[in-house]
Amino acid sequence: MSGVWLTVVLAGIGTYAMRASFLVFADRTNGHGSYGAGRFLDTPVPDAHGNVTLDFNQSRNPPCAFTAFATCPLPPPENRVDLAITAGEKAYHKPTHS
Repeated sequence: MSGVWLTVVLAGIGTYAMRASFLVFADRTNGHGSYGAGRFLDTPVPDAHGNVTLDFNQSRNPPCAFTAFATCPLPPPENRVDLAITAGEKAYHKPTHS
């Protein structure tokens, strides 16, 4: 999606005025190339107008993608984006031992 500008409103976890935040999001790649329950993304500090530019290349799998012993928050409905975000970390596949 290089060069594509999109306006979305996503709910962050730990959102405070003029501070960086953290969000959990889902998109159309969940379960089809990326982790099925969603991915995590840290956000930069908002600009003077309260806007942030998200770099989805920095999207990462939550800990529960790697082990059944972790619990992770699910994306709230407002963070379920109706497009495929192909950037960022892809689905984890457990290595097979030979």
